[in-house]
Amino acid sequence: MREPIQTSTPVSTGETDPAVVAAEHANPSVFSVPVVAHDVAPDAVTASTAVTDVNVEVQSGGTKDITVSSSPRKEAGVIPENTNIYKTAFHIFKANVGTAVFLLPVFYQDAGYILGPTIAVLIGVCVIDASQLLLGTKLTIDRPRVDTYGRICKFIFGPPLQWVLFVCLLLSQFGFCLLYMQLTVDTMNTMVQFKGDTYVWSFVMFFIEFGFTCFSSNFSTLAIISISASVAVTFTLVATFVGTCMEINKNGRVHPTVNAFGNNIPIGWFNNMASNLMGLEGIAIVLPAHTGCNQKTRFKFTLSLVLTLTVSIYLLYGITGYLAYGTSINTSIIDGLPESQLSTAVRAMLVINLVCTYPVQFQSAIQAVDQVVGCSAFSVKGILLRLFINLVIVSIELAVGPKAVHAVVSLIGALPAAVMVFILPALLTMQVDHAVMNPEEDRVTLKYWGSMFTAAPVFSWTRIRCYFYIIFGLIVMVMGTYSVIAEL
Repeated sequence: MREPIQTSTPVSTGETDPAVVAAEHANPSVFSVPVVAHDVAPDAVTASTAVTDVNVEVQSGGTKDITVSSSPRKEAGVIPENTNIYKTAFHIFKANVGTAVFLLPVFYQDAGYILGPTIAVLIGVCVIDASQLLLGTKLTIDRPRVDTYGRICKFIFGPPLQWVLFVCLLLSQFGFCLLYMQLTVDTMNTMVQFKGDTYVWSFVMFFIEFGFTCFSSNFSTLAIISISASVAVTFTLVATFVGTCMEINKNGRVHPTVNAFGNNIPIGWFNNMASNLMGLEGIAIVLPAHTGCNQKTRFKFTLSLVLTLTVSIYLLYGITGYLAYGTSINTSIIDGLPESQLSTAVRAMLVINLVCTYPVQFQSAIQAVDQVVGCSAFSVKGILLRLFINLVIVSIELAVGPKAVHAVVSLIGALPAAVMVFILPALLTMQVDHAVMNPEEDRVTLKYWGSMFTAAPVFSWTRIRCYFYIIFGLIVMVMGTYSVIAEL
């Protein structure tokens, strides 16, 4: 028998974490915002998951003793420490380099070739630091079962903040599904035009994705889809970057419509901030990636290195595309490619990537919803739930139109991304020491929350950074949302 594990918050003994399942069995996040990093709904329990024998006894103060037997069965929700530093680095890279990269040149239209890179570097540096702060909270808590974003939120602030994270994850995941549908329909409209094409391609996409999402619990299928998306996105990324460089070389100068500070001063700057933040939303993968890494002494440096590389790629790709095409493109960099067999192939590969990435992105969100509703993927309730959510997504796509891609991107960046990337890591960092020292204190009282701002030292360098991220995140939320509404 192992020694009892003490925890200050209720633990669901049948909890299944999509982060664990996706990361260890399928690795389905292919050049997209990570599905390997998301937690299940607060207090969700999956009865079908095989776990070790667990005896739970409620003790005074609200804590629980968990006694785990030495059964060979694998404990649910435990991330095996079996990934070397190179695979870990690749997981982090995949989680942050996604379809948004093709939209970057259009982001720069709001900020120009001087302010645009400046904002990109600022956002990048802040995201790297916020990721390190989030990792620091896990290391400070140092408890085996407090190893994902949601569990840390619950340990430090209780279920309310865990629910906030849960809602943000759903908004971002389903928001990306909406984005993929918009881009797919817009691309198909470009390749095959006819009367009513938007409606036809929207419902073709709906039926394909509904079928895929009904198999969201089959990780073998997701793995095949994930590999297909990887091949497609790599081809598209290389082809568009080469085409951009050739465009600049052919013209012998930058596009005449480029400018230094953007076309919508200053509102467009906040739109640019939100869009850049959406592209670097992969912060949630940091904690499960650290847990699964078997070379933890090298993790912090590797995390900073990979994120720095990601920001550099985004910076190079975005500014190059903007200098080549200026304001002549409206949706993505692929709009700038001249009509040819190569550009048709690039568009076709982009569609394959989008169609294959949609169910992968959908998986982590729907698995959490399944646990809240209490159904399986192949039950009548599960199928109807997938039908309803996909219908909502296609209805929104038809309502706003396939061209409203950047409104969706900015809203994802301004709302869920700002909370997950800046505000929550800052709040967790400011309160983690108090939470560890007072594990039995009620997490949902004004006194407990007030201690976050009164604990010494009030103005340490770490706290100053946290205050900045909270304020900066709120500014991006408010002004980024306003910029989207103002442009409608």
